Amino acid sequence: MPTMSHHPMILRRSLVRSIAVALSLGVAVTSGPVLAQEGGQPSKAAVEEAKQRFQRGRELYEENDFQGALVEIRRAYDLAPTYRLLFDIGQIYYQLQDYPNALKTFTKFLQDGRNEIPQQQRDDVQREIDKLKGRVGTLRVTTNRLEAEISVDDVPVGKAPLSEPVLVRPGRRKITATLSGFSPTTKTVEIAGLETLDVNLELGEASTLTSTPPSGETGGASTQTPAVEEKKSVLPTVMWITTGGLAAATTVTGILALSASSSQSTNLETFPTTAETLESGASKAKTMALVTDILLGATVVAAAVSVYVTVSSSSKSSPQKTGEVRLGVGPGSLSVMGTF
Repeated sequence: MPTMSHHPMILRRSLVRSIAVALSLGVAVTSGPVLAQEGGQPSKAAVEEAKQRFQRGRELYEENDFQGALVEIRRAYDLAPTYRLLFDIGQIYYQLQDYPNALKTFTKFLQDGRNEIPQQQRDDVQREIDKLKGRVGTLRVTTNRLEAEISVDDVPVGKAPLSEPVLVRPGRRKITATLSGFSPTTKTVEIAGLETLDVNLELGEASTLTSTPPSGETGGASTQTPAVEEKKSVLPTVMWITTGGLAAATTVTGILALSASSSQSTNLETFPTTAETLESGASKAKTMALVTDILLGATVVAAAVSVYVTVSSSSKSSPQKTGEVRLGVGPGSLSVMGTF
């Protein structure tokens, strides 16, 4: 077996030779130490599919599609496990700079291959393992809730309690714990190579409010969050405040309109006066009267809506009763009709 190297061209040739050996000695046979101990003997159909996937993996690797090559060769390993494929998988992980998985895969390669691996290759792989250990950090993750789902950088790594520490690349890592019925918790840590960090994640209970169904109902209980209940109780108050504000504005503009009208009457009775003064006074009086009419209409509408919202909020126990507001607009008139 050639000496392992991580220069792209040398690695590519090494992978092709490794594939050829694996196909002829590993995947194509169904007995002997080539197969993983726990894998059993693959069927003939599984072996054939593994060959095809292996071939696709080689082609993808030649095209520098390392991610695609990894998926295909891992599928081949799942179909017909052989320690020789672990060597190839480990090299692709290394090429992808996924040092934790490269370290785990090379370690398993030595464990599964045992004496079947030539001594020179064993020494080469062991040197790479020693180098990879300096590019990997270790997280010991604990949580206060059993069965909590633990993920690192949004990738699930297992459920609490974890059976072993988590190997990660150096840098900033995000660790999250989630469990149904509890508020998720996340911590971000910075870890260096060869460093071991303890991370404890505390999950708090999620707050929920369940409302009791009215007597006589046998259906499922409905749930209302405090925010929804608060909105329902606050809305009538907001509407009445709005109505009051509009009414006050209507009163003010009405007084100003009367004052402008009075001033205009005074101008008409004053002699001498100018056309400009009369025109200005008439325009002001007309404008204030129009604004007053608009605000009066808005006040009436707001009052009707406020009554509707208030009645609706107080009738939650009688959902079959619904209110209705109808507005009528005509030349110089505004009408509101409602049933509650």
